[in-house]
Amino acid sequence: MYSMYTGEGNPYTLSNIQSFNGNQQLNFWNSSDCNRVHGSDGASFNPYIKKGDTLWFFNDQLCRALPMVYDRSITQEGLPGLRFIPREDVFMSEKSYPENSCFAGPNRETGDGVFDVTVCQFDTPIVLSWPHFLNAEEKYSNAVEGLKPDPEKHGFWFDIQDVTGTTLSAKARIQINMNVKKLKNFSHLSSINDTVIPILWFEEGIDQLGTDLINVLKQAATDPLQWRQYILYVLIGLLSTLTLLSLVAVAKVLANRASVAKVERVREQVENIIHGQIAANESSAQLTQPMLGYLDSSESSRSSTATHSRTSSEGMTPPYAVITAEQRDLTPFSDSDKPSVNFSNPEV
Repeated sequence: MYSMYTGEGNPYTLSNIQSFNGNQQLNFWNSSDCNRVHGSDGASFNPYIKKGDTLWFFNDQLCRALPMVYDRSITQEGLPGLRFIPREDVFMSEKSYPENSCFAGPNRETGDGVFDVTVCQFDTPIVLSWPHFLNAEEKYSNAVEGLKPDPEKHGFWFDIQDVTGTTLSAKARIQINMNVKKLKNFSHLSSINDTVIPILWFEEGIDQLGTDLINVLKQAATDPLQWRQYILYVLIGLLSTLTLLSLVAVAKVLANRASVAKVERVREQVENIIHGQIAANESSAQLTQPMLGYLDSSESSRSSTATHSRTSSEGMTPPYAVITAEQRDLTPFSDSDKPSVNFSNPEV
């Protein structure tokens, strides 16, 4: 009986076996790591699986946990998944992989591609391998006629939905062999060589999930990703629009600043022109006013000089006519209205 984690508090422990028949350790092998009960039973795995992860498949008939690694990506009815296969060191000898020395022992079959489980199968000389001695040493396949190993027909793999950890399809293929030794005292075995003889190979697993289950898994695995893509596209569109509007606003601000600067330059030019005209008018007025004063003082001087000459001449007739300012400003007379001028009498 398996006790499994529910994933409460840590979703990465979901579907992992906690113990087998109440034991967290087996007692068949040479180290605690090889005896450790852990991994999944194959029905499902932990969620959020990545390509670089190593998944563990535990089976009590195999008497161990098998490490599995990413092989390739798959799709089942539009639902993406990852295919995991046993790591290359599974069923390999300690000579090729020293880490497997914990599975070695006296009187056990050692060689690449086979796994002796005699100690956990009631001392029955049972040796496991992949069907048709797939990936095993040639000495095993050459000892038996009719074997044609094919990875597609005889391989071991799990197709897993990486977000939910659900097994989409699986092919668990194992070959059961018997380790037959030459026995001189037994007539039927006295003339044979030591041989690992295949007895049978079997396959367990599922081909694919039903359409209803696939649709449910899509809602959990692919639909959120699609909605996230849509939201991302909308955000990109909004950011692009805001960026474009910001650029337009900046361009308008720069244009307005240029226009304001141009208006300021025109205003300054107009003010300079107006100030120049005002300054010119003031200068002209300052020049005109002294001239008028000079003319007025000249008129007064001539008038006073004429009067002084008239009073001091003691009856002498001046050689010119004297016209007062009032007479000069009057409207000109007609010929009949013109007053006569008597040059002989200076009082007129």
